[in-house]
Amino acid sequence: NLDVIGVVKGQDLKVTGVSSQTGYEGFLRADHQIEENTQLNFGQGVNSSLSGEIIVGTGQTVTINEVDKETAGVGNGQNEWRDLNGKVSFSLEGNASWNGSSIVLNGSPDFLYQRGGDVDGFTFGGSDFAIEQWVYITTTGQQHFYEARGGSNTNTILIYVGTDTVLKTYINGSNTITDSGALTQNVWHHIVLTRSGSTTTLYKNGTSVGSFSDSYNYVASPQGIIYFGANGGTDGLGSGRGSFLTGRIGITRTYKGRALTAAEITQNYNAGHIATASVVTPTIDLNPNVPASYPGTVNTVETTDVNVAGGSQVECMKVYNTFTPPSGGTNQRPSKPKPGQLYYNYDFKTIEFHDGYGWRQVDNTTRSGRVVFVGGNVPGSPTSPTSRRMDYLNLSTLGNSMYFGDIASPLGARRQTGGCSSSTRGIFMGGQGNGSNLNEIGYLTIASQGDAVDFGNLSAQRQTCQTLSSSTRGISYGAGEPAVNVIEYIEISTTGNSINFGESAKSRRDGFSLASSTRGISGGGTGGTNAESLIEYITISSLGDGTEFGNLTQRGRGQRSFSNSVRGIINGGYDSASPYARSSRIQYITMASTGNASYFGELTSAFAAGSSGTQSNHIRGVFAGGTTPTAVNNIDYITIATAGNALDFGDLSVESWSQSGACSDSHGGLGGF
Repeated sequence: NLDVIGVVKGQDLKVTGVSSQTGYEGFLRADHQIEENTQLNFGQGVNSSLSGEIIVGTGQTVTINEVDKETAGVGNGQNEWRDLNGKVSFSLEGNASWNGSSIVLNGSPDFLYQRGGDVDGFTFGGSDFAIEQWVYITTTGQQHFYEARGGSNTNTILIYVGTDTVLKTYINGSNTITDSGALTQNVWHHIVLTRSGSTTTLYKNGTSVGSFSDSYNYVASPQGIIYFGANGGTDGLGSGRGSFLTGRIGITRTYKGRALTAAEITQNYNAGHIATASVVTPTIDLNPNVPASYPGTVNTVETTDVNVAGGSQVECMKVYNTFTPPSGGTNQRPSKPKPGQLYYNYDFKTIEFHDGYGWRQVDNTTRSGRVVFVGGNVPGSPTSPTSRRMDYLNLSTLGNSMYFGDIASPLGARRQTGGCSSSTRGIFMGGQGNGSNLNEIGYLTIASQGDAVDFGNLSAQRQTCQTLSSSTRGISYGAGEPAVNVIEYIEISTTGNSINFGESAKSRRDGFSLASSTRGISGGGTGGTNAESLIEYITISSLGDGTEFGNLTQRGRGQRSFSNSVRGIINGGYDSASPYARSSRIQYITMASTGNASYFGELTSAFAAGSSGTQSNHIRGVFAGGTTPTAVNNIDYITIATAGNALDFGDLSVESWSQSGACSDSHGGLGGF
């Protein structure tokens, strides 16, 4: 992975490690690090904001990893996936391709087979061993992940899903372990088969699926060939080949002469499919996240001999107070852009990237740490009249909120609206007006004080929308009343109505939602009378249904939340004793891995139904207003990386004391599509 350190304006930028990032991705990584380390001030314009231009230091030597032409613009065409220990390589057949972090297979004729070296690392004899693989399927039916049988079933190993899409192992001619249910589609799964002594156990996502007594002497397949993503056919050489995988294969490792313990398996699972190393040194280490593993040779060249744009990797960079991509307004974008082209949009004050289909807003250098609160209740009981007022604060400075603008007609005053945002545009969805629920979506420009205007409509009138966002996409994850399981999305840079995304596992409203740059997470809430504890997640860039993440330490509704890029924070709400008993508990989750929430600390007082939406930067987050059950205007804050109790930040203005929406230009979901 690209690691940018020691960032100082106008000084050399050191980059450690060879990266497979394209020029565009490298730009974003460096740009983000510049923003994080220099703490840019609000209001810097195009001429004064740091751009993070990537150049090679004059006279320096750089290391370039030649990568596949279809993935990053250069390459040597060998199309091999290589063991990092140098023992074996696998050939990508059919239309199999590398996407920078996995091998993509689209069914027949795509598969991989062992092309060079020997199969000793896959021949375990009678000793302990482990096979580890990350897999991702996008369709049902029989699909082979790891195939070492050749044309014979004797003392060889197959890991696959059957026609019922259930995970199984097939050893010595019969199924030895079968999971209890079908493997979920469109989700990464961590699969480990390990033998310790005379017991072989299959693990899925850190949990044992089953075991059997095992004394087999595992030998090489008769043809000495290993297959991933398909079988070897009736003869082990491809005749009648089938069981093609539609999806992706990630990290694949073997451990010869050593089992993996349950704790080690959990550690590798928690590290995720984009990890670059195992907690135990493997015998065979095929890792598509490491450029040395795929798919070329590493050459050392002089900087005067190479153009480093579009896919090269560098060992030193320099930061300039200039901006190099073409720039202009939205209507001045290039008419025939090439995939990968960058553009600075004056209207959105952000870098845009053309992905071959359209312009995407991505990480930029103008984040201020500003949070805007939209609507809410005026002081009094939770049923008080709703407000049009919008306030704002800057996360870096303690103090009271200040007037930002109003929700402009024909949009209505509202409470219980859900907020989300890109780094430039704030969005609020649905809510409750004076007497009826609303389907309106409104937007505002976070950097410019002024009124909010119409964006489009949700598919129905909804209050207590559980909202989250990446840099480009806003999500409404269930809502009410009554509670629904509908997930909808919008593209933040355009205006228009919401589009169906998928369905949540449960119908619920008044829960929490938050995001990393890739993953949207929602939980808690209520489907009726009782509060829920279930947490679920989606991949923001891919349409689909919610998948179980874990459970809260304390079930609740009316909870509010925020995140940085790593950790999600959930606060308060109505606790499990009663729908109306407030809680002061703060919980947290680590978003990259699934699992239950953990205790973080306590709020300054017990309350629920505070501001809802994106209300954090990468250091600090705020919880604003709420009910105790009467409306309160206090603002609490915490430092996200450090567990502990909340502290007083300041107070909200007189008209936004509870149930407002919140939009930040610096929250943890930014940086992804």
